[in-house]
Amino acid sequence: MRRRAIVKKRRPDRLSKVFFCEAVISPLEEHLRTTGLEHREEAGLIAGYIIGSSIGIGTTVLLPYTENTSVACALPIDITMGCIETVNRTGQVVLAQVHTHPGRVCGHSCTDDKWAFSDCPGLFSLVVPCFGRFGIRNIFTDGVAVYERLTNGKWYRLPPSEVRQRFFIVPNYRVII
Repeated sequence: MRRRAIVKKRRPDRLSKVFFCEAVISPLEEHLRTTGLEHREEAGLIAGYIIGSSIGIGTTVLLPYTENTSVACALPIDITMGCIETVNRTGQVVLAQVHTHPGRVCGHSCTDDKWAFSDCPGLFSLVVPCFGRFGIRNIFTDGVAVYERLTNGKWYRLPPSEVRQRFFIVPNYRVII
């Protein structure tokens, strides 16, 4: 029998659809809220797999140690490298970086642009208002700002209508046989 080589897929420059498993969203929300209660910004990463040529399936949440204050959050370089190694070892790609902002305004600041987790086109950046107090599920109602890294290196804020067409939260199912 001939063995097939596993080929790691390159991240496409644009994902047409992105599915986040509930099992990823719940612990990420809890992580953001816990730090937010201390009035500090927090961050996390959603990793997963590319299906076909343009569908992302977010299956893994990474909750790295961050250096954070009430107005900033940063991943130290050694933690960043550890996240990259973990994701690469499992054959996944980082689909989205997620971080909180203190107020209701969720713009992508110059600091957010400069210190993004990756400069790869196709990466999403979710900016969660009010230190994550209201969670990520309001991604569909303009509560959470969703940005996409374009091939020209710029961040583009997706309008809510486009977010609703491209992003889905998939519920957990438990099957007992």
